[in-house]
Amino acid sequence: MYHLNTASKTPLYLQIVDQTKAAVARGYFQEGDQLPSVRDLAKTLLVNESTVSRAFKEMEAQGLIKTVVGKGTYLNFDPSKLDGIKGQMRRDLVAIFREAIFLRVSLEDIVALYEEVAREMKEEDHGHGD
Repeated sequence: MYHLNTASKTPLYLQIVDQTKAAVARGYFQEGDQLPSVRDLAKTLLVNESTVSRAFKEMEAQGLIKTVVGKGTYLNFDPSKLDGIKGQMRRDLVAIFREAIFLRVSLEDIVALYEEVAREMKEEDHGHGD
């Protein structure tokens, strides 16, 4: 499910965060699902445990996971943290939409791009055979 790109400018820990979010969006993971341990995921991905630990800390800060000592790490969506992220995303989108309007990008083009991204996510899902 995870496919890290060591040549990418995106740090490995953020690739883990982003790919976990994508897996949730695709329905691979649901709230309450247990994630692999830091050690197991690091072994699977062939990365240092500190990379996975940093990814988990970032996901916890974003309100995506909760670690229960002695039991494991679970997807646990924190509404207050997610609302904050949604609020920031909304502000970012407003700025992007203002620029799009200035550049005369049509609503149809914006919708088509959104649909293209959704389609690509599904294709990535099927393309990796996971």
